[in-house]
Amino acid sequence: DGKTAFVAAPPTYRKAKFVIVKAGSLASEVGIGTKSCYLMGRGGLDEGVDIAALHPSISRLHVKLEHDAEGDVFVTDLGSQHGTFVNGEKI
Repeated sequence: DGKTAFVAAPPTYRKAKFVIVKAGSLASEVGIGTKSCYLMGRGGLDEGVDIAALHPSISRLHVKLEHDAEGDVFVTDLGSQHGTFVNGEKI
């Protein structure tokens, strides 16, 4: 089973973005917009992946990102081999 981290949105800033960092460098940024749930992984659209990340350390279905109307974000690792980190901490 995956583990979930709750990331409270700052009160004055409610627009979330998903940032992929590899080896300390920014690899990609994706704005989180109108959908309330996104799946990220190496898999394709036929597997339900919304955000494709083609990197060997990314599992086919790696992480689920959910957010609510208040802008709070929930990050769930979907049992990935290399794990998921939120603000530098493994969840």
